[in-house]
Amino acid sequence: MFDTIAISELQKSLSKILKSTKGFLVILSNNKVQGGIIDKELMQYLDETGVLEDYEDMRLLEQNKKYKKALIKKIEAGDTSDFLTFDELCRSN
Repeated sequence: MFDTIAISELQKSLSKILKSTKGFLVILSNNKVQGGIIDKELMQYLDETGVLEDYEDMRLLEQNKKYKKALIKKIEAGDTSDFLTFDELCRSN
């Protein structure tokens, strides 16, 4: 699995840990994942191979799905406050 570090340890010696991290390091707080550190070489590899762009695209699609579901619920409840009226639309352009 991945190497892990407690967030409290990271706070104590940040620069030392950043310099010595190889690959991927999982940051934990109360035994729950809070983030991660990726070393420069791995980050460059992920960027060159397109993995980062694919991940970003996936996250954007996920956020759009959540937004769309929430918006549909608001519309079904009769709340149209997120929409412009025709007059507002004409004035904004």
